[in-house]
Amino acid sequence: MIRQIRTEDFDRLIGCWNQSAPFDPVSAGLFVEKVVEDDGYCPRFGLLDEEDGLVLGFVVGVVRTGGTKAGGKMAEGFLKLLAVRSEYRGSGIGSSLLDEIESALVKSGVDRIRLGESAPNYLTPGVDVRYAHAIRFFERHGYRVIGETYNLDVPLRDELGCVQFDTNAENADLIARGFHIRRAGRRDEDAVYALLAEHWPSWSDEVARTFRNVPISLHIAVRDGSVVAFSAYDANNIGTGWFGPMGTNPAFRGLGLGSVLLKRCLSDISDQGHQRAIIPWVEPVGFYYRAAGATIARIFVRMEKEKLSV
Repeated sequence: MIRQIRTEDFDRLIGCWNQSAPFDPVSAGLFVEKVVEDDGYCPRFGLLDEEDGLVLGFVVGVVRTGGTKAGGKMAEGFLKLLAVRSEYRGSGIGSSLLDEIESALVKSGVDRIRLGESAPNYLTPGVDVRYAHAIRFFERHGYRVIGETYNLDVPLRDELGCVQFDTNAENADLIARGFHIRRAGRRDEDAVYALLAEHWPSWSDEVARTFRNVPISLHIAVRDGSVVAFSAYDANNIGTGWFGPMGTNPAFRGLGLGSVLLKRCLSDISDQGHQRAIIPWVEPVGFYYRAAGATIARIFVRMEKEKLSV
């Protein structure tokens, strides 16, 4: 029986997800963040199929509004989570849940649905290639591959257990050039949002989350009173060692600001007790390899379905 998800279902949903998605285990806190703490979520976008109290499968979607099209803003649909217990795959449960969520999203005005990548709140930027059965499932239902992206790993300690990132020398060099590198404070919000509005407006919601963390999980470079670069962590998938986003005003690139800001965030992530940091949704990997020794840990295919109808 398919019905809407209720909060009292969450423990069983987490069990279903962790059984069916072994590369993406979630805790109770992370599951709440991905579902009810998502501003784009509403009850009609969360459905489960159960039998005798056992959750056989479930699906969670969201609608994001942004960009423009003729007549107003564009609504995009995202499938955040779809799980079917492994012993019930091939029974039609996944297909029924997918049909139901697609119908609900289309009725909300979307004409395209993407898998994962539901920034600013997402678990994965696509479908891990190791879930080959899932890729085949979505292809059978009209989804097509539109690209590939990666999650990178950064080891935070060396083989002797020593912290790898010390930015004191780099900071001194940049300070001599007139830059001030520090953790952002409340007074910096307007300047940070001004930089984002000019260069990366789609990152504003993620960066806003860092100002609610304690300590604020955002480091900035300031020159002549303006924020010219930033790097963030714990803006998404809180507490998992998740880095990003980060950016440098194009006028100040090539000076080493990004490398220093990245390392300050990695140092904070290490202080949280993590052995590695995750740098998600990366296409050009060279910068992170050179700056921090990051290597590709996961490969995702990006998939979408267009021209949907009720």
